[in-house]
Amino acid sequence: MSRSIHTTHGDLSREKRCSYSSKELHRQRLRELASAIGKKQRIKLHSRQDRRKRRTADVRPLATDDPGVAKPTPPAAGDDATNRG
Repeated sequence: MSRSIHTTHGDLSREKRCSYSSKELHRQRLRELASAIGKKQRIKLHSRQDRRKRRTADVRPLATDDPGVAKPTPPAAGDDATNRG
């Protein structure tokens, strides 16, 4: 089951400006937000790496020595482009 994480650095900075009656509660809340942001960053990094792997796995290099691949040939000496039919 996939869940979105909506915590941002802005949330963390706003929370730092809030005042709590208990410093321990404030520290705990800041740790929770920082942990959520870290998890979100790890998920995004993993997703980026996964997409990059899939994209490079789909691209196959061309085999230039393959006899089945048609290669353009340079015109022969004395061959004029106007004489082509």
